[in-house]
Amino acid sequence: MPHPPTKGDIFFGIAGSEELLSPFGRELMIGDNELSVVTRSLDGTMHKDIEATKVTITLTYSIITGTELKRFINWYRMHSIMSIIMLDDSFDYEIGSTMVYDDEDVLTYEEAIITYPELIGTGTNLQIYNVMMRPLERKRFRLHEDGLWSGVSVVLDEI
Repeated sequence: MPHPPTKGDIFFGIAGSEELLSPFGRELMIGDNELSVVTRSLDGTMHKDIEATKVTITLTYSIITGTELKRFINWYRMHSIMSIIMLDDSFDYEIGSTMVYDDEDVLTYEEAIITYPELIGTGTNLQIYNVMMRPLERKRFRLHEDGLWSGVSVVLDEI
């Protein structure tokens, strides 16, 4: 990570080499997506068996540069499992400090994920999810060097 992370930062990319996303014009929405089987009995009663609940993350940019958009397009075209790391408002980081605290040890983010893979998707300071990207929606806002785009929606489904 090129700079010390701060509250609200979001990192995205291939696991282990996530890059900081631009916060300008960004809106974050997190929702739950149920994987379920719904059936009806003869008397019309509905039965729903929830097999799992997964997170859907939507990053919407009111405006974004063409360079930033190209990063997302390149990530999408990889058609690979990606990683997103979101630092919440309780996150506190100083150079040389760590992100995750254990009863016995103080761990860096990298050590925590290797030592405690169950931390993926949980944590008091950060949320980490393995995700797949959906195709991007975008609208050209203004032509200039690399272009400005608006209404860019990046939808990520937890795997």
